[in-house]
Amino acid sequence: MSEVTPEGPQAPEGEQPTASGPVLAVFAHPDDAEIAAGGTLAKWAGQGREVRLLVLTNGDRGSQDPAMDRVELARIRVGETETAAEVLGLAGVQILSVHDGDLANTAEVRAEIARSIRRVRPAVVLTCDPTAGSSATGTSTTPTTGWPGR
Repeated sequence: MSEVTPEGPQAPEGEQPTASGPVLAVFAHPDDAEIAAGGTLAKWAGQGREVRLLVLTNGDRGSQDPAMDRVELARIRVGETETAAEVLGLAGVQILSVHDGDLANTAEVRAEIARSIRRVRPAVVLTCDPTAGSSATGTSTTPTTGWPGR
């Protein structure tokens, strides 16, 4: 067998190479990204990567309190998401106005994702698994990125 020599810059022996380029994380609800991938997003941001978050719903049904005003709840969830983004070191966050429970794989949602991809020009798009259950986020994001999904 012939030995293959990798091209381009290499990490020192015993170290993993550090990826570079912007990252776009796309998740359905406020706090989904932090719960599912907060450590990874913080690590990438700490490595100097531009990490941005797109949240597809406004969080207006994310409470167990039936008396909670949905407009006020959405405002609170936006604040929580922005604070979490600061703590994680993210470069920015965008939250769409889609109501919780109303997210669907629509042309409008895919267009918002595409706009974010064009604006950020990410080397990595991090999102939900499109093959797991009924993930409108994953099934909206993956075709937009060129991944065929199922």
